Amino acid sequence: MPHTSERQHVYEAVLAQAKELGPVSRQGTQGRVLWTPCYDALLGKAIDKDLAEIWDIDYTTVWWRRRVLSIEPFGSSSARLKWTRPMIAVLGTVTDGEIAKMYMISPRSVVIKRKALGIQACHQRRNCLRVTAAIRKRLGKVPDRVLATELGWDDGTIAHARRREHIAPHPQKKVNWQAPEVMTLLGTMSDRSLAARLGVSAPVVWKRRRRLRIPPHATRTLCTSRPSASSQRTTKN
Repeated sequence: MPHTSERQHVYEAVLAQAKELGPVSRQGTQGRVLWTPCYDALLGKAIDKDLAEIWDIDYTTVWWRRRVLSIEPFGSSSARLKWTRPMIAVLGTVTDGEIAKMYMISPRSVVIKRKALGIQACHQRRNCLRVTAAIRKRLGKVPDRVLATELGWDDGTIAHARRREHIAPHPQKKVNWQAPEVMTLLGTMSDRSLAARLGVSAPVVWKRRRRLRIPPHATRTLCTSRPSASSQRTTKN
Protein backbone atom coordinates (compact mmCIF):
# COMPACT_ATOMS: atom_id res chain seq x y z
CA MET A 1 0.00 0.00 0.00
CA PRO A 2 1.41 3.44 -0.87
CA HIS A 3 2.59 5.77 1.88
CA THR A 4 -0.15 7.94 3.41
CA SER A 5 1.32 11.17 2.02
CA GLU A 6 1.37 9.63 -1.46
CA ARG A 7 -2.27 8.59 -1.14
CA GLN A 8 -3.21 12.07 -0.02
CA HIS A 9 -1.35 13.52 -3.00
CA VAL A 10 -3.29 11.25 -5.36
CA TYR A 11 -6.59 12.21 -3.74
CA GLU A 12 -5.78 15.92 -3.93
CA ALA A 13 -4.89 15.50 -7.61
CA VAL A 14 -8.35 14.04 -8.28
CA LEU A 15 -10.01 16.95 -6.47
CA ALA A 16 -7.86 19.36 -8.48
CA GLN A 17 -9.19 17.79 -11.69
CA ALA A 18 -12.74 18.16 -10.38
CA LYS A 19 -12.12 21.84 -9.61
CA GLU A 20 -10.66 22.37 -13.07
CA LEU A 21 -13.92 21.10 -14.56
CA GLY A 22 -15.88 23.51 -12.41
CA PRO A 23 -19.59 23.30 -11.53
CA VAL A 24 -21.67 21.01 -13.71
CA SER A 25 -23.91 22.50 -16.39
CA ARG A 26 -27.65 22.50 -15.84
CA GLN A 27 -30.61 22.57 -18.18
CA GLY A 28 -34.25 23.56 -17.92
CA THR A 29 -36.18 25.34 -15.22
CA GLN A 30 -35.54 22.46 -12.81
CA GLY A 31 -31.79 22.81 -13.22
CA ARG A 32 -31.29 19.24 -14.44
CA VAL A 33 -27.64 18.19 -14.31
CA LEU A 34 -25.99 17.49 -17.67
CA TRP A 35 -23.35 14.85 -17.09
CA THR A 36 -20.40 14.65 -19.49
CA PRO A 37 -17.64 12.02 -19.83
CA CYS A 38 -15.30 14.43 -18.02
CA TYR A 39 -17.34 14.31 -14.82
CA ASP A 40 -18.20 10.62 -15.17
CA ALA A 41 -14.49 9.78 -15.32
CA LEU A 42 -13.94 11.11 -11.78
CA LEU A 43 -16.85 9.26 -10.16
CA GLY A 44 -15.61 6.74 -7.60
CA LYS A 45 -12.14 8.31 -7.52
CA ALA A 46 -13.12 10.58 -4.64
CA ILE A 47 -15.79 10.69 -1.95
CA ASP A 48 -19.20 11.56 -3.40
CA LYS A 49 -19.68 14.45 -0.95
CA ASP A 50 -16.34 16.03 -1.92
CA LEU A 51 -17.16 15.91 -5.63
CA ALA A 52 -20.66 17.23 -4.98
CA GLU A 53 -19.30 20.20 -3.04
CA ILE A 54 -16.87 21.10 -5.81
CA TRP A 55 -19.50 20.71 -8.54
CA ASP A 56 -22.18 22.62 -6.58
CA ILE A 57 -24.74 19.81 -6.54
CA ASP A 58 -26.29 17.65 -3.85
CA TYR A 59 -24.17 14.63 -2.97
CA THR A 60 -27.12 12.30 -3.58
CA THR A 61 -27.01 13.41 -7.22
CA VAL A 62 -23.39 12.23 -7.46
CA TRP A 63 -24.24 9.02 -5.60
CA TRP A 64 -27.15 8.31 -7.95
CA ARG A 65 -25.10 8.94 -11.09
CA ARG A 66 -22.31 6.68 -9.85
CA ARG A 67 -24.79 3.91 -9.07
CA VAL A 68 -26.43 4.25 -12.51
CA LEU A 69 -23.03 3.78 -14.17
CA SER A 70 -22.23 0.81 -11.87
CA ILE A 71 -19.13 2.54 -10.50
CA GLU A 72 -17.93 1.37 -7.10
CA PRO A 73 -17.70 4.03 -4.38
CA PHE A 74 -14.38 5.54 -3.44
CA GLY A 75 -12.22 3.18 -1.38
CA SER A 76 -14.46 0.15 -1.97
CA SER A 77 -11.37 -2.05 -2.24
CA SER A 78 -10.57 -1.31 1.40
CA ALA A 79 -12.20 -4.55 2.57
CA ARG A 80 -8.71 -6.10 2.52
CA LEU A 81 -7.28 -3.25 4.55
CA LYS A 82 -5.33 -4.16 7.67
CA TRP A 83 -5.87 -1.62 10.40
CA THR A 84 -2.61 -0.63 12.09
CA ARG A 85 -2.24 0.88 15.55
CA PRO A 86 -1.52 4.40 14.21
CA MET A 87 -4.64 4.20 12.03
CA ILE A 88 -6.79 3.06 14.94
CA ALA A 89 -5.34 5.81 17.13
CA VAL A 90 -6.72 8.43 14.72
CA LEU A 91 -10.31 7.13 14.94
CA GLY A 92 -12.56 9.61 16.70
CA THR A 93 -9.96 12.38 16.74
CA VAL A 94 -10.92 13.77 13.32
CA THR A 95 -13.92 13.27 11.06
CA ASP A 96 -14.46 9.92 9.37
CA GLY A 97 -14.20 11.65 6.01
CA GLU A 98 -10.74 12.99 6.81
CA ILE A 99 -9.54 9.54 7.84
CA ALA A 100 -10.96 8.10 4.63
CA LYS A 101 -8.94 10.60 2.61
CA MET A 102 -5.78 9.94 4.62
CA TYR A 103 -5.82 6.21 3.90
CA MET A 104 -7.66 6.20 0.56
CA ILE A 105 -10.51 4.08 1.89
CA SER A 106 -14.28 4.52 1.97
CA PRO A 107 -15.87 6.53 4.79
CA ARG A 108 -18.12 3.53 5.44
CA SER A 109 -15.06 1.39 6.22
CA VAL A 110 -13.98 3.97 8.78
CA VAL A 111 -17.44 4.11 10.34
CA ILE A 112 -17.65 0.31 10.61
CA LYS A 113 -14.23 0.03 12.25
CA ARG A 114 -14.85 2.94 14.60
CA LYS A 115 -18.21 1.55 15.74
CA ALA A 116 -16.75 -1.93 16.14
CA LEU A 117 -14.25 -0.47 18.60
CA GLY A 118 -16.90 1.58 20.38
CA ILE A 119 -15.29 4.89 19.47
CA GLN A 120 -17.59 7.90 19.20
CA ALA A 121 -17.47 9.99 16.03
CA CYS A 122 -16.17 13.52 16.20
CA HIS A 123 -19.22 15.06 14.58
CA GLN A 124 -21.31 13.52 17.36
CA ARG A 125 -19.03 14.75 20.14
CA ARG A 126 -19.47 18.49 19.96
CA ASN A 127 -16.49 19.09 22.25
CA CYS A 128 -14.04 17.09 20.13
CA LEU A 129 -12.92 20.24 18.34
CA ARG A 130 -10.24 21.95 20.39
CA VAL A 131 -10.69 25.66 19.87
CA THR A 132 -7.20 27.09 19.64
CA ALA A 133 -6.41 30.80 19.75
CA ALA A 134 -6.04 30.81 15.96
CA ILE A 135 -9.44 29.16 15.46
CA ARG A 136 -11.13 31.44 17.97
CA LYS A 137 -9.92 34.50 16.05
CA ARG A 138 -11.73 33.24 12.96
CA LEU A 139 -14.99 32.21 14.61
CA GLY A 140 -17.67 34.64 13.51
CA LYS A 141 -15.26 36.41 11.17
CA VAL A 142 -16.13 34.04 8.32
CA PRO A 143 -19.22 31.86 7.69
CA ASP A 144 -19.27 28.61 9.67
CA ARG A 145 -19.35 26.69 6.38
CA VAL A 146 -16.13 28.29 5.18
CA LEU A 147 -14.26 27.59 8.41
CA ALA A 148 -15.64 24.04 8.52
CA THR A 149 -14.26 23.38 5.04
CA GLU A 150 -10.86 24.77 5.95
CA LEU A 151 -10.58 22.71 9.14
CA GLY A 152 -12.20 19.53 7.80
CA TRP A 153 -15.15 19.57 10.21
CA ASP A 154 -18.89 19.72 9.71
CA ASP A 155 -20.81 23.01 9.90
CA GLY A 156 -22.63 21.95 13.07
CA THR A 157 -19.42 21.41 15.02
CA ILE A 158 -18.11 24.85 14.07
CA ALA A 159 -21.44 26.47 14.96
CA HIS A 160 -21.46 24.67 18.30
CA ALA A 161 -17.90 25.76 19.06
CA ARG A 162 -18.78 29.35 18.14
CA ARG A 163 -21.83 29.38 20.40
CA ARG A 164 -19.80 27.82 23.19
CA GLU A 165 -17.40 30.75 22.90
CA HIS A 166 -20.36 33.18 22.91
CA ILE A 167 -19.47 34.50 19.46
CA ALA A 168 -22.15 35.78 17.11
CA PRO A 169 -22.37 34.21 13.61
CA HIS A 170 -20.83 35.88 10.61
CA PRO A 171 -23.43 38.23 9.08
CA GLN A 172 -24.86 37.21 5.73
CA LYS A 173 -23.23 39.38 3.12
CA LYS A 174 -25.58 41.33 0.87
CA VAL A 175 -24.59 41.78 -2.76
CA ASN A 176 -25.76 44.70 -4.86
CA TRP A 177 -26.58 42.77 -8.01
CA GLN A 178 -27.51 45.98 -9.79
CA ALA A 179 -23.99 47.34 -9.50
CA PRO A 180 -22.27 47.33 -12.93
CA GLU A 181 -19.04 45.93 -11.46
CA VAL A 182 -21.02 42.92 -10.23
CA MET A 183 -23.36 42.46 -13.19
CA THR A 184 -20.49 42.39 -15.68
CA LEU A 185 -18.81 39.52 -13.81
CA LEU A 186 -21.70 37.06 -14.16
CA GLY A 187 -20.79 34.40 -16.70
CA THR A 188 -17.17 35.56 -17.01
CA MET A 189 -15.93 32.98 -14.50
CA SER A 190 -17.28 29.91 -12.75
CA ASP A 191 -20.10 30.49 -10.28
CA ARG A 192 -17.90 29.11 -7.50
CA SER A 193 -15.07 31.54 -8.30
CA LEU A 194 -17.41 34.51 -8.41
CA ALA A 195 -19.10 33.37 -5.20
CA ALA A 196 -15.74 33.28 -3.42
CA ARG A 197 -14.97 36.74 -4.75
CA LEU A 198 -18.30 38.17 -3.57
CA GLY A 199 -18.35 36.29 -0.28
CA VAL A 200 -21.53 34.30 -0.96
CA SER A 201 -22.35 30.69 -1.79
CA ALA A 202 -22.11 29.35 -5.34
CA PRO A 203 -25.85 28.50 -5.53
CA VAL A 204 -26.64 32.18 -4.87
CA VAL A 205 -24.59 33.21 -7.90
CA TRP A 206 -26.04 30.38 -10.00
CA LYS A 207 -29.63 31.43 -9.22
CA ARG A 208 -28.93 35.07 -10.04
CA ARG A 209 -27.21 34.18 -13.31
CA ARG A 210 -30.07 31.86 -14.29
CA ARG A 211 -32.64 34.53 -13.44
CA LEU A 212 -30.87 36.93 -15.79
CA ARG A 213 -30.51 34.19 -18.43
CA ILE A 214 -26.74 34.59 -18.57
CA PRO A 215 -24.96 31.47 -19.87
CA PRO A 216 -22.36 29.87 -17.59
CA HIS A 217 -18.67 30.44 -18.06
CA ALA A 218 -17.21 27.96 -20.54
CA THR A 219 -15.21 25.27 -18.79
CA ARG A 220 -11.63 25.25 -19.91
CA THR A 221 -10.91 21.53 -20.33
CA LEU A 222 -9.83 19.11 -23.00
CA CYS A 223 -12.79 16.88 -22.24
CA THR A 224 -15.88 17.05 -24.37
CA SER A 225 -18.60 19.34 -23.08
CA ARG A 226 -21.37 17.29 -24.66
CA PRO A 227 -23.60 15.43 -22.21
CA SER A 228 -23.10 11.70 -21.88
CA ALA A 229 -25.50 9.53 -23.88
CA SER A 230 -27.18 8.38 -20.67
CA SER A 231 -27.23 11.78 -19.01
CA GLN A 232 -30.68 12.84 -20.17
CA ARG A 233 -32.41 9.68 -19.01
CA THR A 234 -30.43 8.74 -15.89
CA THR A 235 -29.69 11.99 -14.14
CA LYS A 236 -31.36 12.31 -10.76
CA ASN A 237 -31.62 15.90 -9.60
